[in-house]
Order: sequence, then structure tokens, then C-alpha cells
Amino acid sequence: MYESLNQPSREALVELLLLSLYLDEHLSLAEDELLGQALDAIGWDSPTPRDAFLLQTFSKVRSVSASTLESDAFLESRAATIRDADSSAPALTWMTRTLAVDGISSTERWFLAKLEGLLYPQGKA
Repeated sequence: MYESLNQPSREALVELLLLSLYLDEHLSLAEDELLGQALDAIGWDSPTPRDAFLLQTFSKVRSVSASTLESDAFLESRAATIRDADSSAPALTWMTRTLAVDGISSTERWFLAKLEGLLYPQGKA
């Protein structure tokens, strides 16, 4: 388990992983397998079972992915949760590994660049 990930940052990472896959409108078997590895590796420490959280998250990302403004706000708030928990490095690593496993599409490249900018804003140490 990644010690630098607290439960809110784990949940934010899971939400971003699912959002990135939903925005791309393509889930390969390789991505699905690595997503499962990521979920196992980051651990889970919540009264809400992980599977229940995943079902809620799928519904949430389906809704926000329909609007660029909602997707951007969702991405920004989850990135802030991860950044505030000092979990940017492991989160970006899992995002990149999961999306790159079958080649990074232009949508995934855009998403990763935007996330990296939010996790590591210019001018902030």
C-alpha cells in the first residue's frame, strides 16, 4: 500500500482514473488489468466498500463527463485533494501507468498534462 496516500487522496485518484477512462471512451483489457493492479496497490481504508465506491464513481463520472465545465471542476477538485495530501507523485505515476499501458491517445495525453499542471502548479514549491 502507498503510505503517502490517505483515504481521501485514494478516492480522488480512483475517481480520476475512472474519469480519464470514461473521457477516452475506450477501455482496453490491458487498462482494465492495470486499473485493478492500481486499486489493489493503493489500498482501501473506508467504511464504504471499494466496490460500492466504484459503482457510485462510475455514475458520477458519467454525469460530469458530459460537460467540459463539470469535468474540469471535478478534475481540479480531485487534483487539489491529492496535492493537499502530498500524494501527487504516486497518483500521477498510477495515472500514467494505467493510461499508457495500451498507448496514450490524444485525449489521455491532454488529461495527463492537465492533471500534472494541477498537481505541480508553476511557481509553487
